[in-house]
Amino acid sequence: MALPPLCHMLIGPPGSGKTTLAHRLQELIPQSCLVSTDQIRQHLYGDPALQGPWPDIEAVVQEQIRQAIHQGCQVIYDATNAQPAWRLDLLQRLAPPPVVWVGWHLTTLLATCLEQNQQRPRAVATAVIEILYQALQVAPPQVTEGFMALYALDPRQELDTLAERLHHLTLQLRAIAPAGQPPEPGKAAPVALNDTRQ
Repeated sequence: MALPPLCHMLIGPPGSGKTTLAHRLQELIPQSCLVSTDQIRQHLYGDPALQGPWPDIEAVVQEQIRQAIHQGCQVIYDATNAQPAWRLDLLQRLAPPPVVWVGWHLTTLLATCLEQNQQRPRAVATAVIEILYQALQVAPPQVTEGFMALYALDPRQELDTLAERLHHLTLQLRAIAPAGQPPEPGKAAPVALNDTRQ
């Protein structure tokens, strides 16, 4: 039985390790496609630091995700996704079956995000990181937003658990997805979110 295509949404402020996680997921999922807002901005504007109009970027994000799904690839969506409205909007727009979404919430501490941000070629303003970090503290991602499963991890300590988590996720998907039908949100018994207060 063919399994519904998986889409992986990475969630975390700049400097939290999303790109590192994305690359690790790519290594573990041969048939995967990375959709990165930084790469899209680089393509559209020649500089990932140029924010540009979000509707233009969003249109490319959705098109790239749809193309990847059509090609039978698992999607890895690398963006902050820090606000509930941002996550819900994308999940609802791409909700028709058989797409299944998995959330990866990076629980990196703010101090670590700021430290790692300074090591990046393109540093993000400290105030922006603090705002996005606080948004995730106030309204962390929830399974009810449309995720089949939601995992929390500290990328500096738990990247070696990814292969096991992906294997377990595949087994759960096989067990709960009827033929031709995607599972309902939350059916994969997501891991509880870690406490990231400083």
